[in-house]
Amino acid sequence: MSSTSGPGSRGTAGKREAPPGPAAGDEQMDESIDNEPYPRVTAALITSRGRFFIARRPAHKSFGLCWEFPGGKVEPGESLEQSLVREIREELCWEIGVRELFQRIRHRSEGFSIELYAFWCEILGGEMCLKEHIAFEWVHPDEMRSFAFTHADRELARLLALLPSVSG
Repeated sequence: MSSTSGPGSRGTAGKREAPPGPAAGDEQMDESIDNEPYPRVTAALITSRGRFFIARRPAHKSFGLCWEFPGGKVEPGESLEQSLVREIREELCWEIGVRELFQRIRHRSEGFSIELYAFWCEILGGEMCLKEHIAFEWVHPDEMRSFAFTHADRELARLLALLPSVSG
């Protein structure tokens, strides 16, 4: 890992803002199985020295300027792990090893639904670059509440904050 991308490194200004609170009925965390297929999305949980790598979406994309755990949509014919390796290579120029699944989160809000699979990952090589994001941070789980995450990533951040400790 490049020394310019480790904890203590920051990418661009404008990092923090209060996370938007859900409006009544705005979001629903749904663990039940129903007849609607949820688009499958992956997220990489990359840690270093007890901090998580998060990245900020550009303003012109959906959920613009929100923070997220990097990853993306699973393409037809891809496994979850293959999708995550491809997305991180395309977006951040890192080669990663995908470890075990941490959490599956089903999220539905008005006009939007996903099934998010968050995996523990490690950086195996490459120099970090921001091809799809405008900023990055390495944050401790108890700092995550001060970042405006996408809805499903906000739930993931909440679950990570409940962990006793994170190494990496």
